[in-house]
Amino acid sequence: GVEQWAPEPFQSAKTLAQEGDLQYRDRQFIEAKASYEQALTALEALADSAPLALQEHLDLARQSIEDGEQDNAMAALAIASLIDPSSELLASLNRRAQVLEQLLPLMSQAQEKEDSGDLASAEDLLKQATELDPAHLRARAEHDRVETAHTLERFNRAMSEGYTALDQGRFTEATTAFRQAGKLSPGSNEVSSALQDVEAAETAWRLSNLQDRGKKHEANEQWQQALESFEKALKIDSNLLFAQEGLKRSRARARLDKQFRAAIDEPDRLSDKAVAEATARLLQQASAINPRGPVLAEQLSKLEILLEKANSPVQITLRSDGLTEVTLRKVFRLGLFEERVMSVRPGTYTAVGSRNGYRDIRRTFTVSHESTAANIVVICMEKI
Repeated sequence: GVEQWAPEPFQSAKTLAQEGDLQYRDRQFIEAKASYEQALTALEALADSAPLALQEHLDLARQSIEDGEQDNAMAALAIASLIDPSSELLASLNRRAQVLEQLLPLMSQAQEKEDSGDLASAEDLLKQATELDPAHLRARAEHDRVETAHTLERFNRAMSEGYTALDQGRFTEATTAFRQAGKLSPGSNEVSSALQDVEAAETAWRLSNLQDRGKKHEANEQWQQALESFEKALKIDSNLLFAQEGLKRSRARARLDKQFRAAIDEPDRLSDKAVAEATARLLQQASAINPRGPVLAEQLSKLEILLEKANSPVQITLRSDGLTEVTLRKVFRLGLFEERVMSVRPGTYTAVGSRNGYRDIRRTFTVSHESTAANIVVICMEKI
């Protein structure tokens, strides 16, 4: 096949050999020898040029593949196969040339998709092309270019969605969008800055919300809830003046509110003189609060009534048999009697009776202005 890849040099060598033949037949031996030697030299030079010729045709085939010229590629490979049919590169280029029929339409379709703005489809088509021929430089370059453009498009879209969500106060969605952008562009300063914006905006929103809630709870005299709102704000930023001042106000009022509610819910505790006196002092302090909300006003009114009743003795009558020693617990020892009329503070009492040779007896009764304890009999009757 040398006449196909080096026709002129081969023909020149062939001509020299033929001239030698003619000279030999004419018995021109010296001239014939010279012609044969020239022909041999030409053929040896031709053999030495075979590797270079092979490389030239393989390079031509490779470039034709890159240019999408399948016929030229196949022609160059056909000549290369005549020079060295065992070449590994020849086999590889043959495989590449054969898939051009599939690869070129993919690249054409990818260009159409890119022109229409569908970068995702363009990237997918170019990926298929590079999988068909991983060595195709143009397909690889086009894939990398479109992939970069598609990544940038998704990055910009994610950032835009993030800022839209941030502007609308949808902080979780904003964070998700910005983090998605960060995956597309690791180490991006723009993403880092955006996430800081979300954190700052969310913190400001939370603080504003806690401030509003605290004020609302104060206005409604919900002091414990107000206290919790201001405490939460201070956990976020311990230097917040509104939270420091609100905490100071609500802490004192929450404590007072708790004490007043306990006194109102358990009025029997006021039967204890010490408790009643402590409550009276609180009542006096609270009376100086101004402005006074409806909740506090109602508490003060109720406590005044409860204290007045607690401090107003109620007359009771106790009966015994003159043999039983009677003690009114937490009040005083009454001793032996058959009937005893006395005045005590409203509340719950226990009378204990004891007598030698008899089992002790206990009588618990409640004294109030609404109903008096009648027939409180304390007599030990069960012998031991």
